[in-house]
Amino acid sequence: MKTMNENPLISSLLRVLVVAFCSVVLTVQGQPATAFWTQTHGPEGGGIAGFARLPDGEILASARSSGVFRSLDGGATWQLANGNIGPDYGEGAIWMGPIVADAAGYAYLLDGWGVFRGEKAGGLWQWTFLRDDMTSLANRRPLGPSSAAVRSRADASQRVFVAAWTWEPTGDGGVAWLPCVSYTDDHGKHWHNVVLPARDGAEPALGVAVAPDGKVWTVTPHALYKSDDEGESWTLAHNASEFVGYPYADSHAVSFAGAIAASPAGDVYVAFYGGDGTLRINPDGSTVELPTYHVGVYFFTSFAFGAGGEVYGGVYQNNGVVYSTDRGETWQPLGSIHRSPGMGWRSVWAVTALPNGTVLAGTSGDGVLSLSKSASEWSSSKGGMVGTDVSAVATDANGGIYAAAWGAGLFRSDDHGATWLSLAPERWVSDTLPVRDLAVNSRGTVFGAWHAVAVSSDRGLTWQDRWVGDSNPQDPGQTPRATCLQIDENDRLVVGTAQGVFFTSDEGQSWQASGLTLPVFALATSPNGQTLSATVTWSGGNDGLYISSDAGSTWTAVPLFAGRWLLGTAVGPTGAIFVAPADTLPDTGNPGIWRSTDGGVSWQKLSGFDNVGYGLHGAEVGLASVLGFNSCGVLFAAPGGSMVRSADYGDTWESLPSALNELPVRMVLDMAFDQNGFCVLGTV
Repeated sequence: MKTMNENPLISSLLRVLVVAFCSVVLTVQGQPATAFWTQTHGPEGGGIAGFARLPDGEILASARSSGVFRSLDGGATWQLANGNIGPDYGEGAIWMGPIVADAAGYAYLLDGWGVFRGEKAGGLWQWTFLRDDMTSLANRRPLGPSSAAVRSRADASQRVFVAAWTWEPTGDGGVAWLPCVSYTDDHGKHWHNVVLPARDGAEPALGVAVAPDGKVWTVTPHALYKSDDEGESWTLAHNASEFVGYPYADSHAVSFAGAIAASPAGDVYVAFYGGDGTLRINPDGSTVELPTYHVGVYFFTSFAFGAGGEVYGGVYQNNGVVYSTDRGETWQPLGSIHRSPGMGWRSVWAVTALPNGTVLAGTSGDGVLSLSKSASEWSSSKGGMVGTDVSAVATDANGGIYAAAWGAGLFRSDDHGATWLSLAPERWVSDTLPVRDLAVNSRGTVFGAWHAVAVSSDRGLTWQDRWVGDSNPQDPGQTPRATCLQIDENDRLVVGTAQGVFFTSDEGQSWQASGLTLPVFALATSPNGQTLSATVTWSGGNDGLYISSDAGSTWTAVPLFAGRWLLGTAVGPTGAIFVAPADTLPDTGNPGIWRSTDGGVSWQKLSGFDNVGYGLHGAEVGLASVLGFNSCGVLFAAPGGSMVRSADYGDTWESLPSALNELPVRMVLDMAFDQNGFCVLGTV
């Protein structure tokens, strides 16, 4: 049973980890601890940002929160290929964008701060963060890169281009950010930045492509630039204002989405944003505005090209991958899944076509899907790819672990995470309707908060929606959106929603409103259900912490936290209330963790947590976004990617053994405890 709730509006988690914690409690009592963390084998998947194909046939996939995976069998299975990134640069470095490779076998991996160059040594990948002269506008490394492309010259040399930022100091002591395209001729040892003509910090370079004739193209939100001298200089080719968007007949303001690619035939494809179609630049320089399959397609995220002239487009929020055999004049969904055309509500952020005709699609959370040339149904190709972003975890009395993975769906493991079963994927694999929280009652009924509260009485195989509260009279299809869940020892389900807190004692057949009607961000309840705490955010002036001491009938705002951004909250077995702010008060130092033992009347900042939580990671990541009690009454907190605990209600704190720090964990954002004392963590 889940004993706390994560921040339900942050859906960015990674793997699931398990540890037995009742034995850890014995340490506080002076007995030896045997606790250890174990990373589970899933759920498999991940948010794929790009593909790179090496000359020897190896395929690399960059996963946004996991790093790099490699495949030696055409994308059927994957192995983590981060090599030395974590040990040498810290797990915080693993937040990746697209990846490209050159003909010499080097890979270039983009992250938020720059570029990693990868090369194989003894068959294993090693990565170097490419540093350069940061004092020079023209030669400092590319910052905040968004796209890359490779130009192969006749003499077999390579020029790698990166759409990025650079900066220069201003006269008043500040910094001006400038859009640029950077290039390197020596595999990243030295860079040259060429600032785009507009020099407009509001117009970042979003993408770059190299055409077969050697011309280089780059796109910003409202302009297309062309270079005829391999990126040494740039000229404006087109303004977005020249175009009206497809299928509009009247003048219509359009912008570019960032996806740009050049086909082997010399066509350059550029995606318009917001369902406005696609622009094709023909080899002779003329332009054609094209559709994007149909008006429901939001925009293309990526392009790829087949050996037979096919054009493939990865699509945001609808259809997955579409294709064209007539240079983009018409489009059709590629393949089907669950016998429905396209990929349902999956977003595809990367697509590549292999020489054998197989198409690989990198989804926003479900890893890689593949479609062979002779197949009509997409198949999962994510074996070994453990990189999902887990937004919620829960346990049941049978030892089952439930995990909600953003963009990948719901999963259950009955063997402590060794294997995972995908639950109702046709319903839950979606990046537009994520499950924000999970809970299980004593009867084994599983609840998931998405918009309604979904209810399953067969351990997640089938689901029914229970719409919370009353429908909106102006829109009967809309009811208060569920954001977080709690279950007390009486099996009363407490639901935080965008319109306050609601209760049900019959698994959602009927609902009772509480006295709190503001948007709830996080929620906690004491085991007996009498004391509740709720953090409120985006309320239009009423943000803060609200406390109920009468099982939710009435609520009181806590003046100390009025208007503040609050993260985790927990209520202990005796009714003590804990809250972790994200900001500081004057003269209080770090945000820390605060405790009240008198129903919220007075509050104490727990100095012991400052000494442990911030001592581990520093103020930047010392925030306790998750708090929770296990069945032994021990309070756990997750500052950054570590765990600390207190057996005396927060008076003293102790960091858990460093095993968690030895795993690739950036941040813990959900935890659940089962009846045997095992703790399950969802991490990023």
